Amino acid sequence: MQIQQLLDKCNAQINMLGENAQVGLVMPGMWGKKDTKRLIPGGPIGRITAEFDGEVYGYKGSAVHVFFSAAEVKKACEKALGEEQQ
Repeated sequence: MQIQQLLDKCNAQINMLGENAQVGLVMPGMWGKKDTKRLIPGGPIGRITAEFDGEVYGYKGSAVHVFFSAAEVKKACEKALGEEQQ
């Protein structure tokens, strides 16, 4: 998923559910000893809700479903887009 697509998804969730909205993402990785995962280094921390093995949403191998605060992800995306444009 591209940064702009992720930003659009966050905006849709916030518009529909308000500032406390969450966004669920499937990310490569495994559910280790923690119940949390970072979106990017230094970025928002989300809560892992499920682990998959096989092929899920285009990922092959292990993946986790993680819920993040849509507002925090939106802020991180806007920051990343701003850095790309400089």
